[in-house]
Amino acid sequence: VITIDGKVPNPKNEHDEDKKKAENAFLTAVENDSDLVDAWLILGQNAMAENDPLAKRYYQNAITAEPENVSALHSLAFYLQNNEDVLGAQKLYRKIHILDKNYLKANLNSGLLYIEQDSLEKAYEQFNIITQNNPGNHVGYYYRGVVHELQGNLENALTDYQNSMNIKPDYEKAVTATAALEKALKK
Repeated sequence: VITIDGKVPNPKNEHDEDKKKAENAFLTAVENDSDLVDAWLILGQNAMAENDPLAKRYYQNAITAEPENVSALHSLAFYLQNNEDVLGAQKLYRKIHILDKNYLKANLNSGLLYIEQDSLEKAYEQFNIITQNNPGNHVGYYYRGVVHELQGNLENALTDYQNSMNIKPDYEKAVTATAALEKALKK
């Protein structure tokens, strides 16, 4: 495609321009009304995608606007989790648990952090909360199985991996873990 002025458009540049216009529109919006939580969250998500440290500030602004907004709290916690601030992330996940016991994404991420910290009992508790509150959550069973396996409870791990596959037969992580564990148990 050639434009009227004879130039070949560069889709990347057009996308970048549109993205910059959208970002400027959100910045103008929050400048006019700093309580626009969704705008702060979108700015944070876009900044995080670009590895821009401004993401943290945007998420903090969303929380300032609405301190009990679990989406804002989770966004900042996830940012902190991905930027090596495990304690800060865990603190926010605990706050989310207090505000909304049914917000299971916080349990999942908190459990993953506990695995990284070798706090397997605490990790198990988080994944168990997921399976108790949402028995159809295949991810909760899978990660509970991971904890069992790390603890050496191979039969329990296999049961949880199979429960995960019963819910979602094509969940690759559970399929792979089940096959590996069945092979190990046959030895």
